[in-house]
Amino acid sequence: LPGLIKGYIGAGQVLPICRGGGINQKLLLDFGRHLACGEWCHMFPEGGVWQWEELGGRRQIPPNAIAGSSSDFGNGTNNDSSNNHHENNRIKITHATLQQKALPPSPKGKLKWGVGKLIAHAPVTPKVIPFAHHGMERLFPQDETTGKTKLRDNLLSSLLRSAIGGGGVDSANDDKLHIRVRFGKEITFDDLIQEHELKYGKLWKYCGKINAEEQYDKGQSSESNFHESWDSSREERVLYGKIVRRIQTHLDVITKEVCAKG
Repeated sequence: LPGLIKGYIGAGQVLPICRGGGINQKLLLDFGRHLACGEWCHMFPEGGVWQWEELGGRRQIPPNAIAGSSSDFGNGTNNDSSNNHHENNRIKITHATLQQKALPPSPKGKLKWGVGKLIAHAPVTPKVIPFAHHGMERLFPQDETTGKTKLRDNLLSSLLRSAIGGGGVDSANDDKLHIRVRFGKEITFDDLIQEHELKYGKLWKYCGKINAEEQYDKGQSSESNFHESWDSSREERVLYGKIVRRIQTHLDVITKEVCAKG
């Protein structure tokens, strides 16, 4: 992402994560250190922009295909506008397109496991409040073929119509900006974490960014060997999957509710 977009995202308590970098990347640990300091963090567990009237996220990719990024802001390395092109004789399934929507959900679940890792290894289990919104597709419409988003053309006139009122939300010709947001109840995970620790022992916990800096100054830790504690075992990955599936269940419900007309 360009620097301007990264700055905007950071202002919303969202840290940029390297897409495809896996759950052992240091950026995820840095994110966790903000969480450990008691700061609220804004996460997108679907792993991108999805403008479907259902919860987006991972799909089961066929053996003869590979998953490709849509470059949501239109400035990535994927310059081919077709989502059905071949690369090394394999079909590329572009992120968040109708082509991907036709595929069944991944057996690993729709959501990214990094969310589960942050929750499992937090020194104090964080409060997780799910929410879903609908209507942003009017502001940043997404191309159903390429998956890319762009700012709508008639933004100023639409803002004016939204301000002065008139017209109905469900009108076919209504292009005003109507955005609905629905919050769910707090989700808890203590039972899942306790079950795991009774069987496999205590989970390693990351510390806040201030404590991490103090440990580094005292020679008690090094940024170069963070993988020794941060890399996840197979058993821990199973726990992450259970955590995100619980989140997915809640998000599925409120996503359907906020997208329902009425």
